[in-house]
Amino acid sequence: CERALTLAKDDDERRELLGRIGDLRLSTGDPEGGRQAFTQAMGMWTAIEGRLLSDQSEEFDEELGRYTKLVQRIGEAQMHAGEYADALANFQKAYALADASRMPELMALSLCRQGAVHAFADNLPSAKQAYESAVALCSTTDDLDHPHVVALVGLSSIDRRMGLLESALSRCDEALPRAEKIDNPMQLAGLWGQRGTLFQNLGKTDQAISAYEKSRSLREDCGDRRGLAITMMNLGRILVNVGDVQRGQEELERALELFRETGDLQGRVLTLGNLGSLRFHRGDHSSAREILIEYLELSRGHSLKRPEADALISLGMLELERHQIDKASEYLDQGLEGFRQVGDLQGTLHAQVQEARAAGRRDQPDVALELATEAGEKAREAKGIPILVESLRIQSEALRNLGQLDQALERIDEALESCQDQRLPYVEGCCWRTLGKVQRDRGFEWADRAGIAFEKAELIFESNGARHALAVTRREFASFLLMVEEPELAMEQLQSALSIFDELDCPEEKQLTEEIRQKIEN
Repeated sequence: CERALTLAKDDDERRELLGRIGDLRLSTGDPEGGRQAFTQAMGMWTAIEGRLLSDQSEEFDEELGRYTKLVQRIGEAQMHAGEYADALANFQKAYALADASRMPELMALSLCRQGAVHAFADNLPSAKQAYESAVALCSTTDDLDHPHVVALVGLSSIDRRMGLLESALSRCDEALPRAEKIDNPMQLAGLWGQRGTLFQNLGKTDQAISAYEKSRSLREDCGDRRGLAITMMNLGRILVNVGDVQRGQEELERALELFRETGDLQGRVLTLGNLGSLRFHRGDHSSAREILIEYLELSRGHSLKRPEADALISLGMLELERHQIDKASEYLDQGLEGFRQVGDLQGTLHAQVQEARAAGRRDQPDVALELATEAGEKAREAKGIPILVESLRIQSEALRNLGQLDQALERIDEALESCQDQRLPYVEGCCWRTLGKVQRDRGFEWADRAGIAFEKAELIFESNGARHALAVTRREFASFLLMVEEPELAMEQLQSALSIFDELDCPEEKQLTEEIRQKIEN
């Protein structure tokens, strides 16, 4: 195309070639070069814009349509670079041009792009309004299946962020037959990716992985590098959650590379957050902190409100593990407020559960119980299984600290039952550990059950490389072994925990463990 551009004889050819060059540069990892080509093409189109708008012939309508598509592509490049105001202005201009050229498909797609940029900027009401306008336009005729699918997927995404998971899935179900009729691989890939995210939020892990893998295959077949990065990021995150840590890390690192190549700022930022979460769950807190701070700084620097809130919650969780409760609460309070401001119910519930954990660590079990119960009820209504399970576990811990052991046992039994077939090993391991603590506190007659629960938690954490969680479990197990008068076995557990905490550079955890060991020695 670049060679053809040097040989082009007229402006019409040059405009078309510059647009193609822009697309190719974007898709091959040269976002800046792509935007330069688009800018050159835009300048040539702007010179004849007045003539195109005043001429009513079909020939000029066709040219105006090509101009409209270029304006949309420029808007998309700006949107993915985080330039939301400029992107919105171009999408609004594209709508006006499409209306002037009597092209309803381009009008609908322009509305969808307006919805997307509003969603990127966390303006969910405006995003929903734009997508609904696109659906209304598409419903007036039978030949607008492509933008109709785009709009339904967009509304599904908004519903998901508002916590309306079943409504979101029903919109995807409505869109799927239309997408299959069009047989557009890129569109089908996006739809399957959205279904994967919804299945994951609903706790249907196997279906989520299957949907993501189908999306990935379609992305690879059509050479959609940015879309492939999105799917790899989502697939990597869920693989980490189900314990396939090595493969999950590979997917996330490749996604980060692709986002950098395609100039997708938000994708790069979100993948950093997922990599930070991976390091956190593996117990590598020092590395996790470095990544999460970069995640937070990039989010703030580019006004990405939802990622900023997520980064704050992740840092709060990290500080909880370091027993820095005041610092953790500061992060968690800011993150909770951030999720509330952008209307993200799933994020809000996740933040509330973490605040409940912080209250428990602050020796306020009554506050922890209230917060976790409220979040659990809302998660149950929204069918958000992972959040429900964690809220039940925190309720159990709070009830245990309040001495209400029968109720604590009921909550943790429900949490473990909800975990069945979910493939959430880290969450399940934490639940088994909590069950061990509850049974331990119930007295000597429940010793066998407590021991079995601790051993199951240890096995899960060890097999999934969750070393920090494993060391914490061994310390709790040691306190149980002391209760049943097995000091030698308790010492073995403590020595193992100390070794892990030392390797992971966790001085606070190491000190707590040392204190228990010294009591045995004395």
